[in-house]
Amino acid sequence: MDTDQLRAALRGATPDIEPRPGLTADVLRGGIRRTRVRRLTLTAAAFAAAALVTTTVTVGWQSLSKPVDPATKTLLRGPTRGDLAGDSAFAKDVLDVWEHKPKKPAAKVVTRPHVFWAGTTPAGRVAVVAQGTDKGDTVRGLVGLDVQEQTLRLLILDEPETRARAPMRGLDMGYRFGPDNRYVLALSKDKPLFVVFPPFHQGHQMPMREAGGVGLGEVPPGVGPTDDIRVLRGSPYTDGTPSELLHLYPDATPDRPGVRWDAPDDRPYTTVAQPWAAPLAHWDDIEWLNSHWRRGLAGKSLRYPPGPGLETRTNWFISVREGGPIKYVIGEYHDARTTPTYLYAVEILPDGSTGGTRQLGTADLNSPLPILVPLPDNGGFLAAAPGANLAYRTAKGSSWSMYLKEAVRVPSDAVEISVSFSGKDPVTVPIKR
Repeated sequence: MDTDQLRAALRGATPDIEPRPGLTADVLRGGIRRTRVRRLTLTAAAFAAAALVTTTVTVGWQSLSKPVDPATKTLLRGPTRGDLAGDSAFAKDVLDVWEHKPKKPAAKVVTRPHVFWAGTTPAGRVAVVAQGTDKGDTVRGLVGLDVQEQTLRLLILDEPETRARAPMRGLDMGYRFGPDNRYVLALSKDKPLFVVFPPFHQGHQMPMREAGGVGLGEVPPGVGPTDDIRVLRGSPYTDGTPSELLHLYPDATPDRPGVRWDAPDDRPYTTVAQPWAAPLAHWDDIEWLNSHWRRGLAGKSLRYPPGPGLETRTNWFISVREGGPIKYVIGEYHDARTTPTYLYAVEILPDGSTGGTRQLGTADLNSPLPILVPLPDNGGFLAAAPGANLAYRTAKGSSWSMYLKEAVRVPSDAVEISVSFSGKDPVTVPIKR
């Protein structure tokens, strides 16, 4: 609209009023100015929104732009590998299991989870999932069939912190899974893979099958579910070709046999038989306990001695003190060929070295008090049960001693143990001699 048109419109609407000179031009200029302001405002808002979106995207991808090696990028991006790569329903189920995993990773994840590999194994369908962290590393996991419940679940959570603490610090770790942990999976990174088993110094190895980004293998007959198995990535020959010896995660489904305490990172649980008074050195020093335990069992005539190179590992340590220092370190030994777990007491001498080793008996996994064994040298009894409060009495019908937690040194004249779990009625267990 120009000034003549605007003047005519004003006169038609207000025939009795004469507009002042220049009014129509001012009105028209004002409209143009307001239009410009409105356009500028809209343009600025659009730029602000674009900037906000750009900033948001940039911040998200800044975490991903930290230096990562090509293998890490492969884990996080690209098409899924394996013979089940095209099974979208299975991939959806795997990601649903991953999103609802019972344990949250310690690392901060900044990418969506990616199914790196999905395939068929002798233990059923299995998938490897990876998710990027703010440190440029990856949280990984093995999703597969729970051999006990026959449902899909997270079998192994593979975290950067665990890999950093492993004996081969920072290297990948492989996975053992399936019934009796018989099957092995590891990332191949375009190198041949071999299952390596003790004695390692004799070069015992079996080639793994390449399955598109991972290798699949099986442990040899006679090797138990808790025996030390590793994966060699690279050439098994000393020809100068770089190779890596990878340690393995066990699948937590077939729990290591024996009495189970909850302990982080699959490390042995440590406690002290009560009553005891602090301080007590070494009772929670796992390296110290492990070294004395292995030294105490080495060369002993165990009822079922381990095969060459196999570890005499225990799920837990209970320290028993006598006066001041630790007198005995007690743990359990299980061989894959046997059902019971045998309890041993390794004597700790005043100078900190190991003395004699005594077999105490077996754990009764069907009892509310799985550990009730006589201590050496008529030292009474050791009573222990994960998560329980324990008391004893020296005559039936007499009053109970004060309840103590989980592990108790019981006097020789005690006749019964009271086992109490939270929210349940106490159970009385007689001491059989």
